[in-house]
Amino acid sequence: MEVIKYEKQYFMPVGVTYDWVKKDAVESIRLDKTACVVIKGKTEKIKIKDVVPTTASSNITWKVKKSAIAKVSVKGKTAIVTGKKAGKTTLIATAADGSKKTAEVEILVVNKKSSVKKVTGVQVSIANEEILVGSTTKAKAIIKPSNASLKTVYWSSS
Repeated sequence: MEVIKYEKQYFMPVGVTYDWVKKDAVESIRLDKTACVVIKGKTEKIKIKDVVPTTASSNITWKVKKSAIAKVSVKGKTAIVTGKKAGKTTLIATAADGSKKTAEVEILVVNKKSSVKKVTGVQVSIANEEILVGSTTKAKAIIKPSNASLKTVYWSSS
């Protein structure tokens, strides 16, 4: 098949069909959860919220770091996590386009739901109340109660 280049445009000969379309590289993946509790022997679903840019391929590969604790299966754009034994692991969603972009979900597998200690509050301690443009400061999250089952904090600013 002959492809003709003319002033940064590509032309295909008339009547030629092709099944390739260049997609943009994935810049970020967002999932509908950042942490999840799964009861041993039960399942939880984790879905792709969005892939940026929207013109990127949304093909995702899923894996768990500790396969002895949980297993993952896939149905469409949803990961189905099954708890195998009590413990913590991480579910990783990776863009299949080669961009190496990932999103993670902390998974806590428990024997029974009553063993989960929920977070009741988060207090933020900031080293400096005033921050000059271009400077940095340290912030610390204090989780209450201190023995909560999942204490991962995800930070953002606006």
